[in-house]
Amino acid sequence: MKPSADEINYTRAYNDGADVDPRLAGQGIFYAIEKDIAAQAYTPEIYAARLKQRGFSDESAQVFTQAYAKKDINIAKDWANNKAAEVYENNVRAQVASEIKAKNEAEGEGWTMRDGTAAKTDYNVKMSLAPNVRDLSKITTDEISADLEYLAGKHGEIFDKPSDVFRLIREIKNDPTHFFTNNRLDYALIVKRLKKTIKSASLP
Repeated sequence: MKPSADEINYTRAYNDGADVDPRLAGQGIFYAIEKDIAAQAYTPEIYAARLKQRGFSDESAQVFTQAYAKKDINIAKDWANNKAAEVYENNVRAQVASEIKAKNEAEGEGWTMRDGTAAKTDYNVKMSLAPNVRDLSKITTDEISADLEYLAGKHGEIFDKPSDVFRLIREIKNDPTHFFTNNRLDYALIVKRLKKTIKSASLP
């Protein structure tokens, strides 16, 4: 009888992803071990070799042979169930993490590092200014700086998150006549057109 998808996945979970003889997939291996325990027809060495020939990994063969030799089927069942549960849990965590990462990237936030750990967001940003922008805005430095987290918290009625502040700064940077004469946007943020800008701004 052909094993079900659940039986195949269960076996793969504890067997390092490898398939085995279809007759031994899922609970089939436990029925076979119980019969073999009663018959005791093989030495442990031969029994382990037979298991490997049927697709079981070294670890699986070792544990199942131990269950056979000690005449205790629970050794096999407990190990397989615990191993499968651990793999399932790790897969669920990975899937959830992947979905969260994809959602965050779609929203432009929550970036991760190359090693997979969550990135520490630096909310202190600096933007360079073109000469004509500096002239129009009467800013004397080559760049402007702002604390996005601070501004988002201070103007909660306007911003939902730091990225909203960044979008606004970008809009103002592209329209320098709306700057005050100050190179710290923390203290030079204009209120004029803010709500309109935030509502219309979107990620490129």
